[in-house]
Amino acid sequence: MLSDFISLFFPEYCHSCGNLLLKKENQGLCFNCLSSLPVTDFHHFFQNELRYRLSIRFPVAFALAYLFYRKGNQTSILLDEIKYKGNKKLIFDLGIRYGELLIENNTKLEDYTLIPVPIHAKKKSMRGFNQSEEFAKGLSRAIGCELRNDLIYRAFNMESQTSKSRWDRWINTSETYIFKDHKDVPKKIILVDDVVTTGATLEAIYECIPDHISKELQIGVISLAITK
Repeated sequence: MLSDFISLFFPEYCHSCGNLLLKKENQGLCFNCLSSLPVTDFHHFFQNELRYRLSIRFPVAFALAYLFYRKGNQTSILLDEIKYKGNKKLIFDLGIRYGELLIENNTKLEDYTLIPVPIHAKKKSMRGFNQSEEFAKGLSRAIGCELRNDLIYRAFNMESQTSKSRWDRWINTSETYIFKDHKDVPKKIILVDDVVTTGATLEAIYECIPDHISKELQIGVISLAITK
């Protein structure tokens, strides 16, 4: 009754199409937009585009991505809502939905530990949250695996990667991540990113892990989106 009263004066709208949400549409998207999301089929194929893109850079056990991204598509609209309007709940809900999809397809990830790609503390303070971390929290809630955000941190802020070449991207990301040499490092980890383009950021994170540790790790990657 209270929720009905609140929705009367503060109606919620779909973050993708802008239509008024029905009472049962409680995850920020209407049923129509949810059903038409550009979902990848990477959870059906061990060899997929993202794994190929990353495996030429560093050893990766598997690579998964929830949505395809290109300028102007539904994914880009959602990411703009998250990044520029601070919609923290939306990306958390997307993490839950993808985690549920992985469970439905019998993807066994419970033994892995999620490590979100860190952002600089100054940027996190300005934005209020880390997109990759909120997506990882949703995944963790759905899958039931541990999340650690205390193993790797970003050393300093970086300029935008948008217009850089692959080589310049790598130079701009290398040596900006620092690994905290914990004694209780999990042997099976999943790096969680929001959008993967060249994979330079994930490679830089892998490179910051000491050799004696990285050789023992089994690393998987999950991203919210991959550019087509």
